[in-house]
Amino acid sequence: MHEVVVNLHMHTRYSDGSGLHRDIAKAAFTAGVDVVIVTDHNILVQGFEGYYKEKNKKY
Repeated sequence: MHEVVVNLHMHTRYSDGSGLHRDIAKAAFTAGVDVVIVTDHNILVQGFEGYYKEKNKKY
């Protein structure tokens, strides 16, 4: 038997979370999580990092 550790519900800053996809991936790797499912709310995704409102830009 093989155990897989999964986080079924994460949000990025493009929804109501605070990090980017890469931040979630790094944290998951560090914590030993094998699979992460990102469940952002009501967004239009264009490209890997997606779309977000001007007020949420952090650069």
